[in-house]
Amino acid sequence: MRILVSLAASLFAFAGGIAADLDSQVKNWKPGDEVPHRLLSFPDGNVPPLSLMRTDAYDEAFTVRPYIHKIDNDALLEEIVFDPRSERGAFEAAVVTVIDHKGLVWFSKILAKRDSTRWEHDAFRQILRSPFARTSVAFISKDAMTEANARQALEEIKAKLDKGESWKAAYGSVADAYPDTERRKREPGVPTTLIGYMYSGWVSAFGFDFSSLHITSTVPAALFAAAIRSGKGGRIVSTPSGQYLVYVYELYSPGP
Repeated sequence: MRILVSLAASLFAFAGGIAADLDSQVKNWKPGDEVPHRLLSFPDGNVPPLSLMRTDAYDEAFTVRPYIHKIDNDALLEEIVFDPRSERGAFEAAVVTVIDHKGLVWFSKILAKRDSTRWEHDAFRQILRSPFARTSVAFISKDAMTEANARQALEEIKAKLDKGESWKAAYGSVADAYPDTERRKREPGVPTTLIGYMYSGWVSAFGFDFSSLHITSTVPAALFAAAIRSGKGGRIVSTPSGQYLVYVYELYSPGP
């Protein structure tokens, strides 16, 4: 046991040192500099599989996605996206993060502007020949409440969004007002709600999600297709399984 504790402490210190060094490199990076190697390849070298002893510092040092998500230097993120040495984890995390910061219209323009030898960029250019919408979706099952009550709850979220509230604030305040009391009895202390948070991000009419770089299965693609055709704003859609609020903030249309 003492050996394990000592090893865990050493690992914590080692990982913390790596994270601090990388933090410094990221902070001091400027356009024209080489991208820090560890941002291109996670992990760098062999990492012992000590998952039971991992700490926040360990995870931060060796897990690419959460670390890159915290980077707010968009120029650096762009270079990770276009550096041919970026390994898959780093590349995908940088794509998702820079699109979250700058939007899909910007990303499409930068793809067209910059030269690249990566096959992923060609795949993105092909995907971006279709329209996309930045969308959030809430859902209430028909078993959760009556149709009238479900529509009222979703209308409350929509009204807050129409006034300019963020999705986090609008959804959170209304969802808290409709707790799943039965589930709370089974799982005391766990916040639950009858209003499902189904999706947020840039999505195409066929369900390709630029937040995960995969087809999303949480919402029927037909709802996204209808939302893109209808344009900005919120719509409540009734289905056999329940009611959805699909809210479109922004649209992307491919160029000629």
